[in-house]
Formats: sequence, structure tokens, C-alpha cells
Amino acid sequence: MTSDQIIRILDLKPYLNGGFFRETHRSELHSLGTMNLIATSVYYLLTPAAVSKFYKFSVDMSFHFYCGDPITWIFLKESGEVEKFVMGSLLEHHQVPQLHVAASTWVGGFVNPGGSFSLLGIILSPGMDFQNITVADREQLMTQYAIAEKYINQLS
Repeated sequence: MTSDQIIRILDLKPYLNGGFFRETHRSELHSLGTMNLIATSVYYLLTPAAVSKFYKFSVDMSFHFYCGDPITWIFLKESGEVEKFVMGSLLEHHQVPQLHVAASTWVGGFVNPGGSFSLLGIILSPGMDFQNITVADREQLMTQYAIAEKYINQLS
């Protein structure tokens, strides 16, 4: 199966920071005493030409690997720490099928070299609201995370 077939079958649309997505579930329940939805779920597909540029949400996210090729995620934490994870199905190669992203962590990702696509699911809790997303500014990231210059140039 190709990425174009998956995009068509799942009715994915271009996403503002790269890749393709579609919301699949929006909770009808709200967090106690707020207007925040408890959770939302989305499909998210990346290709070599459609990377996930650095962004952050003000809510927690959980990434779930569904199929395709390994994908590398770079986390830029508020503490200044930089972490790298590879998601995929080859556990014996230290790939992970699930990742948790804490609120306010800058995250960017790309399909590993030689791959053609990666299909993920993302659960956001509280639920997704486009007012809760910030797309990174390259200069701002370079000021705080100069050690990650290679990834910042690639993903911003």
C-alpha cells in the first residue's frame, strides 16, 4: 500500500505543521468544571516529503505507531533537554510502538531514510483545540536548543 492510497482511504487532509491527518474521535465529555473535551483521537501520516515540523500543544499527547516505516521523533523539553526516539514495529531494534509527549514539549518528526510513510494515531488529553497548538519559530528554537541545530534546520 502507498501513502497516497492511505491518504485517500482514510480521507486524510494536509496538516498545518506538515503531514496529513483526520480527527477520528471527539469526546462528548468535558473535563470537570471546564469546556475542555476529555480527549480526541487523530490519524497522522508522514512521508519523506511531509515531515512534522516542530510544534507543541498545551495538552498531553500519546503517539501510537500503526504501520509503515520507522519514524524518528525529536523532543525539545522546557528544561533544555533534547531527546530522540524511533517509533516502529521492530522492538528488537529498540523501536517503540507508543510515545507520550508531555504538554509544552516541542516535537518534530520524520520518516527514517529509505522509508515511504509512517501512519500513527495520536490521542490528545484534554482534547484537541487548534488554539492549543504553537508552531515553532526557528530562531526562537535555536536560541534555547542550539545543540539540536541539525534537527531544528530540518524540522522548522
